[in-house]
Amino acid sequence: MRIGDVLYFAPKIRFAELDFNDVPALVRAFQSRVEGFYLDPAARALAAGDGFAGGLVCCAAIELIAKISANNHPAA
Repeated sequence: MRIGDVLYFAPKIRFAELDFNDVPALVRAFQSRVEGFYLDPAARALAAGDGFAGGLVCCAAIELIAKISANNHPAA
């Protein structure tokens, strides 16, 4: 997400702050990204009665996790 001139990896983590050599911190940053940009917004949509929108965001989260955790890309 871009806010002004800053590109965020997660809601409170800038891309420039990521240290790819610090694996535990990178895993925590990825968890923050999934929760902050996908799961929390999906939960808010579901709580507001917007099941379709919440479901779409959940599907996007599943696809992101599948792409990150798999050696192969999902079939198109």
